[in-house]
Amino acid sequence: MVYEFYPWKIDVSREKTIQYYQTEDMSAEKGINKLAENKLTKRQREFFSNLGIDISKILVQRKLACFELRFYIAGNVRGLPESQKEAFENIFPITCPNDVELYVTDNFLSDIDGMAFRFKHPCSYFQDEAYDKWNCDFFYGMALIEDCDSNFTASDKFHQKYYDEMYDKIVKITLKDGQQITGLYNDEFYEDASILVSCNVVKIKDINKIELIPDKN
Repeated sequence: MVYEFYPWKIDVSREKTIQYYQTEDMSAEKGINKLAENKLTKRQREFFSNLGIDISKILVQRKLACFELRFYIAGNVRGLPESQKEAFENIFPITCPNDVELYVTDNFLSDIDGMAFRFKHPCSYFQDEAYDKWNCDFFYGMALIEDCDSNFTASDKFHQKYYDEMYDKIVKITLKDGQQITGLYNDEFYEDASILVSCNVVKIKDINKIELIPDKN
């Protein structure tokens, strides 16, 4: 089945893609895959389903304010940006056939409901003779979807609000349960949206108020 996602045209074997994911699992953490899947719109879900991609088995990584989805598809690229074709031929030992459509554009991304995505030849990822030709019956895709609830976003927002005035200074933190912690605010952990106050790791979501303790000197 041929799909056009300008500036891309891809010829996909949905059945072979489904077969691929029956034996291969690229996922690193199933919980992250589920979080990303839950954020997909109906059209975005149909994109993956129509191509035969099992979202639970692709590689999903949480980046700054977004999820990055990486996946493989059985088939071949039939159209792509001209500049990308030239880059492949200059760097990798492959030759693009004359019947591949080339688009004169600097844009390498397509979009569905705010999900940006692109496709690439697998030769840029695999050092294998099987991929040293253009029509190797396999190609690679990457997509980005917004993650408004990411820990990176929460940590960055907290950092921007309090860093200049309070970082590396003595603060008093009042938690939502009423507990108070006083100490040196001297580190942040973006992965779990926490800060370090003296030796206490404090979750940002648990903080009700943070106050600077005036320097008595």
